[in-house]
Amino acid sequence: MSAESRAAVRRIVQEKLASGGLVYISYNCMPGWASELPVQRLLVELASAARGDSAEKMRRAVELLAQMNGRGMRYFDSNPEAARAIESYARVPPNYLAHEFLNEDVAAVLFRRCDRRDGRSGLELSRQLRRSQTTTRCYSSRSPSPIR
Repeated sequence: MSAESRAAVRRIVQEKLASGGLVYISYNCMPGWASELPVQRLLVELASAARGDSAEKMRRAVELLAQMNGRGMRYFDSNPEAARAIESYARVPPNYLAHEFLNEDVAAVLFRRCDRRDGRSGLELSRQLRRSQTTTRCYSSRSPSPIR
């Protein structure tokens, strides 16, 4: 996400979030992304070389990664998290992967940097979720219904 986009999100949160309210922010942070980052970079390189629109490029790149993973390559045997990442890429729509990874501002940053940046916005970390918990719902203190 670009610096301008982050600033826009901060402005919206500062203007709209009630005191005591919750906001869910998701980052691709290090060290959690350390094992997946090389696969993500390879995915982007393969997609860049493919033909078609961004979703088609991503679909082809995922297919190639799955083929590499299925051939017993040492990297994937030594990095089961990387192999699981490829499997997860195959389960999501290619247009989502294109949105997530085919932009010039994609980067995994250190968790502490995100924490400091959010702290300057007046946000306080209430809970850190594992990546497998990204479907967890966040509840606002103002309403018993989930924020989706």
